[in-house]
Amino acid sequence: MNSREEIMSLLAPLARMMRIPDDLVGILVVARRLAPVLRSLMFVIDKQHKDLLSQSVSALEQIIDAESCVLQYFPDASGGGQKTLKGYYTSHPHYCVFWHYCADTEIVQQYGALLASMFPVQIKLERDRALIQTAPTAAYMVGLSLRQLTDRPDEALRAFLYKLSTEPMHPQALLADFDTHMHKLGLKPQVTGELRNLGYLHRALQWFETGTWEVHGHGWTGGKAKTHKAGRHGAIGGSEATRAISRTLESDDAMPDIDVTQFADDEGLSHKGDRDQDFSPPEDAPTRGMLLTVPPRAASAANRADRRTLARNVARYTAQAITLANQQLPITHATLSGFEMDLMLALIGDMCSEDWREIREADRPLVAAWAACRLFLSRTPEAVKALEVRNARTAKRNSSRVPSNMVWMRATARIWLPVESPRHVAPRIEGDSPMRTLPAAKGFDLELPPALANTLGQLAPAGEQLFQRSYEPEFAQLLAGLNKTRGTNLNPERVGRLIAKFMAQLGGYDRVFEFYFRGMPPNQHNPCVYSGVPVSRLQSLHANACSHLYRLAGRPPPSTASISPTSARALGLMHVGSLHVPTRTSVRTTVLTAIDAVATLASEPGAMFIERHNAYTAYCAFFLLATTGLRGVSSLLPASFDIDPGTGLCFISDKDNERYERSRIVWIHPMLLDQLNAYGDHVTRLRQYLALTNPEGIDHLDARERLAPLSSHASPDRNRDIELIDATIPTLFLLSKQNSKLTPTFPADLQHLLGTTWQLRIGALRHFFRTEMLHLGVPGPVINATLGHAERGEGPWDRFSSLPPLQWQRLAGAAITKICDASGFRVLSSPLLRSV
Repeated sequence: MNSREEIMSLLAPLARMMRIPDDLVGILVVARRLAPVLRSLMFVIDKQHKDLLSQSVSALEQIIDAESCVLQYFPDASGGGQKTLKGYYTSHPHYCVFWHYCADTEIVQQYGALLASMFPVQIKLERDRALIQTAPTAAYMVGLSLRQLTDRPDEALRAFLYKLSTEPMHPQALLADFDTHMHKLGLKPQVTGELRNLGYLHRALQWFETGTWEVHGHGWTGGKAKTHKAGRHGAIGGSEATRAISRTLESDDAMPDIDVTQFADDEGLSHKGDRDQDFSPPEDAPTRGMLLTVPPRAASAANRADRRTLARNVARYTAQAITLANQQLPITHATLSGFEMDLMLALIGDMCSEDWREIREADRPLVAAWAACRLFLSRTPEAVKALEVRNARTAKRNSSRVPSNMVWMRATARIWLPVESPRHVAPRIEGDSPMRTLPAAKGFDLELPPALANTLGQLAPAGEQLFQRSYEPEFAQLLAGLNKTRGTNLNPERVGRLIAKFMAQLGGYDRVFEFYFRGMPPNQHNPCVYSGVPVSRLQSLHANACSHLYRLAGRPPPSTASISPTSARALGLMHVGSLHVPTRTSVRTTVLTAIDAVATLASEPGAMFIERHNAYTAYCAFFLLATTGLRGVSSLLPASFDIDPGTGLCFISDKDNERYERSRIVWIHPMLLDQLNAYGDHVTRLRQYLALTNPEGIDHLDARERLAPLSSHASPDRNRDIELIDATIPTLFLLSKQNSKLTPTFPADLQHLLGTTWQLRIGALRHFFRTEMLHLGVPGPVINATLGHAERGEGPWDRFSSLPPLQWQRLAGAAITKICDASGFRVLSSPLLRSV
């Protein structure tokens, strides 16, 4: 690269697909992000375009390698921040897309696959920009939408992006994927409001398929549409009437002719209302918009091959759906059919079949072992590559020497799987007290399934690391050949999620088992943060999932050692997951200590009423938190009218403020309702004591009694309710020792009142409640709904949404009854009533 002309000549193949600035501003940044996208498109595009794509990838790689030489002739090639490319957003919209990066680190793979899938749409938009001079609005809006898609996205948009595929797909398949996820999440492809970026991408995909796209006026700024009256003939001020100009454009490359209708406005008024120049194109044309129309027959003829492929896929998916329905499994793209499972097992077991002809014979044992690890262990390619081999009979369990990678123990035919715990600080217990929380392990071992043990046994590793490199490309190539010859739709990601998905289904549709088995960061999934999963339960589910796989594939299940799932938790049993799950013994000891404290204070003649009240409130609050899973907020049950005594449903907030943010419905056990009624009698008796020490406290209690059972408005108005609550006190409250002032139940005060038998955070009871519900066999959706963990876009009760809450709450009610009995909870009367 000895001149500017040589560099531009090198980038000529890329310039044929998309516009490149003459000064190559930011080309080094763009090349690093564009090259992987083009490389991933090699498996999606037609053969006739692969040469152009490979030349472009090669050019970008040479640009990256010759960075110093490029900077010598193009000083702006490294870029200078967002403002540097701001002037190119309209002239080079698709080039600028790859200057920006994904702002949300959790959806980087989905965003990269989306860019790759949208690239053919961008290429077609570039072609139409050359044919139609006034069509840059569409190209600009698509580029803008892709750039802004991950910048502080709405929760609904973020949930949509998270569900997108991590593999590139054809634009027509991406459009079908868009429609499916939008329908599930209840989204509409609108080009206004918070989801306007998603709406423009959906419109671009529709245009790519049908050839029709209506582009709205430049004056649209993303807000409410303004009332517009068309100019009258001979209007004052020189403005001309809006007129339509129709013409036909002919293409040079055997594409169908395009009918164009332009709407001409007065040049001086066409951009008068533009306020956001960052969102609207600059004043570069006097036209208000245009309508592009491709004749339907021509569009159908151009996409006939794609439509045939789509029809075959629909038929294949329908057949798979019928098979899955017969197997009583949920119909998801992540679950393989029985035919595909049988093919995978046959592929791993027979390396001499015709399906292996594209793989070198020397690499076949390693590729088969890689495929078996991806299938049976559900770990990422990076984790499989780091698999170690040891001859020791057990993996070290010393916390300072626990292996951070998977370890295959040849002597015992078992494998060690590391697990990432939630990012929490372990609780510190003072004194020589017994164990207060469940012991959390940093991993667990499994008995290898026969198919995996056989493939690993054929290898002779040279060192401690089994795989010296990643064999994911060969695995993907093997599956691609299988898809071509057998008509399947396998890919490494689907295969790698199969066993983990089965474990979640067999474990009551609880994704906690899936996340911890796959070794995923638990902080990305709230239910995992609050769960302690026994190691024996994971081992049992894995064995059952492998047997389930063989049965669905039509093969006899492997003979493995039977591991029965644990129904009760024993002290010292190893778990993975949360570090803050109290043991059942610890909770029961605290409950019995609190009951004894209330009884002792009630029987002592010299005990102050403040101490009696606070001890009684601490017991009631502990009862409430341990049987509902509420977060340890300072205002527990702010208003009494939020509780329905007939059904036990209660309206609560998970945020520690007065605005009722993250509010939801919980179900209160009948025993707890009786305890709250007893607490109400206690507060009535407390008024006599407050009349002598703190008369202002009685005013707060009187204000609470004057509250209406519902909002005073015709329809529920929470703002009005909050105004009424401000003058009152929450249902549960404490008393200060100095002047008997009524104070909220702050978590630190409750923890102090519970004494040395607790020594944990009050929030640990939420971990206790979810773990107990999981151990008692409550379905995952019921637990998530009870704890307020329903995913955005789903019904609040997930797969139970078609039933009234009180019907399926019986499932939770039976488990909560067992929690109350095992923990020693019972209804206590007021200690003040006893002292009368």
